[in-house]
Amino acid sequence: MNYYDLTEKLGVVKNDKDKEGAFCNKVYNAMLTYKDKSISSRIVFNICHELGTTLTSLNAKYGESRNAFDFFINLFYPENEVEERAPVEFKEFLTRLSVIFQHMNLTQDDLLFRCVKQSLEDCNLPYAICDDIIIPKGVKEFDEALVCDVAEWLKGYPNARKTYMDTLQDYYENDKPRDIADNLRKTFEDFLHEFFRNEKNMDNNIKEVDVYLKNNGINEETRKIFTTLIAHYNLLNNKTAKHYNATDKSSLEFLLYQTGIFMRYLLVIKQAEKGGD
Repeated sequence: MNYYDLTEKLGVVKNDKDKEGAFCNKVYNAMLTYKDKSISSRIVFNICHELGTTLTSLNAKYGESRNAFDFFINLFYPENEVEERAPVEFKEFLTRLSVIFQHMNLTQDDLLFRCVKQSLEDCNLPYAICDDIIIPKGVKEFDEALVCDVAEWLKGYPNARKTYMDTLQDYYENDKPRDIADNLRKTFEDFLHEFFRNEKNMDNNIKEVDVYLKNNGINEETRKIFTTLIAHYNLLNNKTAKHYNATDKSSLEFLLYQTGIFMRYLLVIKQAEKGGD
């Protein structure tokens, strides 16, 4: 039984702010281990660019390698005096951690990654790590193999994966619905580009999908259903992106799952093509 379970069992109920503060402190302690590590200017620039902040505001000069701990402190505790620093708003804290995970390519064995994962559980916070992003528990769409597993499988397709992870972030924040629809389509389009190693548009790559399935022994009926679904998916996606309204939330969920189905099916065939290696 961890500390928070014990205190609540004894009737000492910790509020959300207490739990969030304890989590941030645990993560800060993990960040201390990065005092002897450096972070490249390219990664610093990419992180700042994605978060919509400036290098100057973080005292991070472009063209120089930075001490990783100093960068973390400027990113997560943006006050002038160290003694008076307070973390950014908690949801933003989690968002920044997600961006760090993605751009620094932290593995599950990395101390910071392990600390965040364990601390979310220890502090009884309603969040979990889905591959590289931190999401609220109870988002049923993300509990499915069609989402989290696909995110893991896409590691060999970096352009598609980057767009996909950004889209998942927007989806759980219920932000930019038109962009969500368009970026799901872009995820699949980028995936096809990387899968077939071409730059064809969606319509032309649908033909490539049919040829690929045929070459891998998929029967005509299945090929026709699959390619027809992609064509209708593309049409629905474009309409949702251009004419989104509040009633289209279910369409976004459908597009999310359908994107996963398409990519998963092709990846499964690719795996079988390699003989299960």
